[in-house]
Amino acid sequence: MPESNPYHPPREKAEHAVILSDPELTGIAWRKLCLMGCSGLFVGVTSRLARQLVPGPIHYEAIAAMVVLIALVLAVIYTFRRWPLYEALINMDLAITMLWGSFFIGWTIIHGEIWVDFIFLAAMFWFGSTTIGSLLMCVLKVIRTKSMKGS
Repeated sequence: MPESNPYHPPREKAEHAVILSDPELTGIAWRKLCLMGCSGLFVGVTSRLARQLVPGPIHYEAIAAMVVLIALVLAVIYTFRRWPLYEALINMDLAITMLWGSFFIGWTIIHGEIWVDFIFLAAMFWFGSTTIGSLLMCVLKVIRTKSMKGS
């Protein structure tokens, strides 16, 4: 069976088209970045909506949101562990930035105004996540290269 219909003219492929989901062409994992953005937005909105339901001095919804976000950061590190180091670090840092930025945006939209304390909290966790994540990624790369040389 022929690949094209002989009664229709063949489609011309655009030479300038770039497939954004292909890391070999762009070096950036766009789908994972969008997934982290949507995840952070969801966690931020859910956390702020749940805040009204949890009375008391301890905000369990905030603790749960931090646990979910830290688990997502660890998932990002695990996802990019086999990529080349430079691309892994760039993609990991972009994904973590998308995660914390969209978490902040989702929380702030539901809150209705920008809360200065929350800016510093989100920035602190973002900086800690990118710094510790980058160090962990480098350690994983060193361990992986040593184990590959040893075997």
